Amino acid sequence: MRIALILLLLISSCNSGDVLTTKPQKTKRVKSERDLAIEQYEKQEHRFRIEGCKLYYNDKQVILDPDSFSGMFGHNYELYYNGRAFYRDYPIYIIGLAEENKILDVERMGIKITDSFRYDFYMSEPSTPELISNFDTCYHKVPELEGYVMIDGFLVDKNTKIEDVNASRDDYGLRKFSPFMGSESLQTITYGSGNCTPGAWNYRPSYYTIINIIYNMSTIYKDLDYYSTTVQDIQYNYSNDTSFDEK
Repeated sequence: MRIALILLLLISSCNSGDVLTTKPQKTKRVKSERDLAIEQYEKQEHRFRIEGCKLYYNDKQVILDPDSFSGMFGHNYELYYNGRAFYRDYPIYIIGLAEENKILDVERMGIKITDSFRYDFYMSEPSTPELISNFDTCYHKVPELEGYVMIDGFLVDKNTKIEDVNASRDDYGLRKFSPFMGSESLQTITYGSGNCTPGAWNYRPSYYTIINIIYNMSTIYKDLDYYSTTVQDIQYNYSNDTSFDEK
């Protein structure tokens, strides 16, 4: 009986030692879609990031001053008849005033997300078939952005819908984009002097920063039989319309 008890104790001791020396298995963390998207964004050749009213390109702030803008993006662009410039090696265009190898004014900068978009509806001057054709030709030569734009930490690409952008902003307590004058194709956020003072305000101190997201075109082109809310262009610009001031 004593021998059996000793054997039982020895067996229990051995089993206990096995448990104590067994190494726990490591669980491999599965990356989320956002993790993968962030990795892709960080590897992009052209990284645009908007934080509040400030725009950055590859971690450098974009200033809408002709000399600063030229130093960052150069002059490899195609001119439209009224001085608008459509870049050939960046997914951007400017609405302002440019000449060959010289930018005179930058009122607005656009980031082209997708090439499925025609732009003549945004023209302020009367359009003719020739002007529309020339504008579309210039616009389609601008390369698409390959990847994402980051807006206040949220990644936006050509598959992102405007409602997704606003839902994310709502979750984090950020001000949402809202339709511009009831538009169904353009939503905007405007920053007045009480909200944010971008570096470029030193150049145009009385202006207000406006960020536009352009998405749906079916209400503009009645022949289209679909309603798309995916993002197509993002614009960063200034306005001196004081009616947008938010105290």
